[in-house]
Amino acid sequence: MDSHPGHLVVVLTWLAVVTHGLPAQAREAPARGGDEPIAYAAVPEFWAEIERLLHSGLEFHRTNHGVIGAAPGEREKILQANRAALHRLKGVSLPQIGDFRRVRVFSTPTFPQFSLLGYLVCEEPGAWTIFSSRWRIERVARVKHTRIEPSVVNAEIDAALKMAAVVQADRGRTAYQPIEAPAALKDGHNHFNRRFLLFDAAYLAFATGRHEAVEPLLRAAFYQHAEMLVELYDELAWRQFESAVLDLNQGARRAILAKRFQRIADEFPEGRYLEQATDYARKLKQMALEEPEGTPPKARSTTDDLVKSLIYQLRECDAAQHMQPGACWIPGVFQPVEGPGANAADLLILEGFDAVPALIEALEDSRLTRSYGFDRDFAPWRYVLEVRDAAVQSLVVLADERFSGRIYHPNSTGRYFSNDTPEARAAAVARVRRWWDEAQAMGEAAWLRSRLPHAGQSRPMLLRRLVRVEHRKALPDVRKWLAEEKHNRTYSYQLLLRAGGAEAIDEVRAAADPEVMPFEFAALFALNREGHLKREEYQSALLRASEKIAAFEPEKVPPQVLSALIETGDRECALLVAQRLRGGRPNFDRSMRWALARIDEPAIAAEVAAYLLPLFDDAKTATNSGWRNYFEGERDIYRVKDDAAFLVNKLLDRPLPNFADLTPPERDAEIEKLRKICTARGIRPAFALRPSP
Repeated sequence: MDSHPGHLVVVLTWLAVVTHGLPAQAREAPARGGDEPIAYAAVPEFWAEIERLLHSGLEFHRTNHGVIGAAPGEREKILQANRAALHRLKGVSLPQIGDFRRVRVFSTPTFPQFSLLGYLVCEEPGAWTIFSSRWRIERVARVKHTRIEPSVVNAEIDAALKMAAVVQADRGRTAYQPIEAPAALKDGHNHFNRRFLLFDAAYLAFATGRHEAVEPLLRAAFYQHAEMLVELYDELAWRQFESAVLDLNQGARRAILAKRFQRIADEFPEGRYLEQATDYARKLKQMALEEPEGTPPKARSTTDDLVKSLIYQLRECDAAQHMQPGACWIPGVFQPVEGPGANAADLLILEGFDAVPALIEALEDSRLTRSYGFDRDFAPWRYVLEVRDAAVQSLVVLADERFSGRIYHPNSTGRYFSNDTPEARAAAVARVRRWWDEAQAMGEAAWLRSRLPHAGQSRPMLLRRLVRVEHRKALPDVRKWLAEEKHNRTYSYQLLLRAGGAEAIDEVRAAADPEVMPFEFAALFALNREGHLKREEYQSALLRASEKIAAFEPEKVPPQVLSALIETGDRECALLVAQRLRGGRPNFDRSMRWALARIDEPAIAAEVAAYLLPLFDDAKTATNSGWRNYFEGERDIYRVKDDAAFLVNKLLDRPLPNFADLTPPERDAEIEKLRKICTARGIRPAFALRPSP
């Protein structure tokens, strides 16, 4: 963890948690996408208090560049910079939090020690909505081992005052140990060195009536960070800006978001977000007026109608960047995308050449989507992608140019078609049009076939479209892929079924017959996915084939078959998978854990837990294990018994809070508790573990 001199490191408090509720406030739950749950308003009294302090002999110790020197006039320069910044801040609204209940929410069952401090906006049967310490709305699902408890504001302020005294008194210190952080202030959103932690505490004191604490907290904040107000201007703008972008991604109403972005533009006219906020406010306001949100889609009787509707729906695409460095990619990364997970861009790709003219036209569409990207997630910058970004990305996929960059490829992180230079956009449009002229001249089927010899990851997408265009004429191409494909054989069989009709169904059924060798699970999966098998047929064939292979070559049962057996929901299928645990440690690998974790029927889960209990005695390092922490100078590696216990805890609906982050002795204690819980529930080991050779 990086540290900044003079800043207190604030980390998570490790606590055991249980589920319980908090009495709800007399406040209606805000609908998803409703009005801004926390009002913002001017706070002239708070800014006046800061102005008074700037004229009262403030003491400064550090700036971003280190300890303040004794050079004449240095202190006066800092004061002047803060006064100029305060002049800009006086018109800034702050959240009105005084009427809300302060709470701490333990929000993550898999990490039960993680907690958030904030204000309870509303409490619903399935969720809590809080305004967090990062000044954004967080919706926390109410599930087992999440909980909410009151946080005493006065205790937080008292802890902040003690911290402020330490900061000002201990001049020789440049950093503080995590253990020194007051427990009342520890929070999942401020566990790093937060530059404005003491300022936030001062505003908390002001908003909740602890006025005597405001001055000492502000004095400590200035002492710790002399140029606080200079940087606070962009910090407060960022808090509102990031929150609005995240709410756009989550489906908030455009009309409300337009007002929020406009407030940022109005109150921070010299800030770094002025241009973006102004642009977003204008566009969202116009989009809200174009068609009332919630209007049902018009009838789509033709391909043109469908394409037109999908182009309109690009604005609803809600992708988010997940890797850094990287970019936000609106179409699915791994094409083809089918089923409920497909967004408008994926569905336009499915339409192939029929969608290209509309996508080219959409390259001029600067309306906003609900998707956003960033440079680095810790950097205060977010960018909302536009419809033309979705269009150019869809065209890149359609043209099979994703990895060549010949149509369009941004040259830096955070660069998109919409924020690229006009020259770069014009060049990209010209390349798209040249490609389209060449492709049209060839015809779609011929163009698709021209790409197949050199296609890699894109081959399934190209063949899917070829099957849609030519139907049975595409059979030789599909058969060629089926003969060559080693990994994605299920989808190759699916395309064979779509192209070949009744003849292909008989062919695939023969390959999926467990009584005939060679048998292929991929053919069976394809028949099931394409709806050519009844549930009972599929389940019976899957079970028979698995039993047959397991009897002779248990190691040859593919990982996806283990998951498929579990997904049937059938007891016999689940126990067939669990029986493999009799082989001990070698069979308890990642694919086995993933498969068993899918069991959600309590009775079956309890039976399967019996097959995991013998592994509670295996202290060897687990297969595919990763280390968590250092413990007594050694890497804290998960053991077989740990992974088995984590899984049993999950199967039994987590009678114990997650204990993955505990040390080995602490985990051993939890494992013994879990063993006793199993005994109390009548769950006994299904077999005795053979001693290791």
